[in-house]
Amino acid sequence: MTTLKCLGDMKSKYLLVFLFVLIAEFAYSQETKTVSTLFIKADDSLEWNRKEQTILAHGNAKVHNEEMEIQAAKIIAKYEGEIKDNKFKLISAYKGFWKNKDIIVNGEKINYNIYKQEVYVIGKKISVSSKSDKIFCNKKINYIKLKNILEASGNCIVEMKNNQKLSANNISASIDQNGEILKFSANGLVNVFLNEDLKSVRANQAEYNKVSSTIYLEGNVELLVGSSYLKGDKAKINIKTGLAQVFSDQDKNVTGLIKN
Repeated sequence: MTTLKCLGDMKSKYLLVFLFVLIAEFAYSQETKTVSTLFIKADDSLEWNRKEQTILAHGNAKVHNEEMEIQAAKIIAKYEGEIKDNKFKLISAYKGFWKNKDIIVNGEKINYNIYKQEVYVIGKKISVSSKSDKIFCNKKINYIKLKNILEASGNCIVEMKNNQKLSANNISASIDQNGEILKFSANGLVNVFLNEDLKSVRANQAEYNKVSSTIYLEGNVELLVGSSYLKGDKAKINIKTGLAQVFSDQDKNVTGLIKN
């Protein structure tokens, strides 16, 4: 193993960072054919393992370019071929975050596949945030940047504007180019908390289109409206107008209790 450590003064530290900047230009993605420069630095040490084809950064480690940023206690960057070939393929970060524009993914262990532009996180305390939404879960988060798709599982909770919340076993989201979540899809013990009038909604499945401010629900739907409730097979709620409609797959399968 070839090991380089920042044990000297500030000049030696910046010299080491500069060295790794020079060797860290790589093909960012085979799909997009773009080229970017990868910057790697750390407060404690940087280690180059030629046999295992890795660069290890310790202590307030940081990897970034114009597309993304990773900060963590420890970062391992893995490459293919020789270091001079500049073919970095996987970055693993421990106790930190990955960031692209307004999308931030936090977790105990984050794997970033450079070729696929895919962020994969596992753990009990993981989260992802956008401009206006936050998703928390305790199993996994998978964000595929090329497809603008995010998938999360494990007792997920979404916190939105105006104190709105959505919880479910599994949640997927569509994200635009600016890092804004456009639509949520949820399944498994879905609960939606909207406002004081429409206190909560339960269903097996739900789709929340934030662009049209519409929620579609299906399977054992229950709406708690004030002190009243409605039950049915399907429902449609317009957040802006406050209109809630409950439907049935069969005759007389919509029930409720309306109180003044």
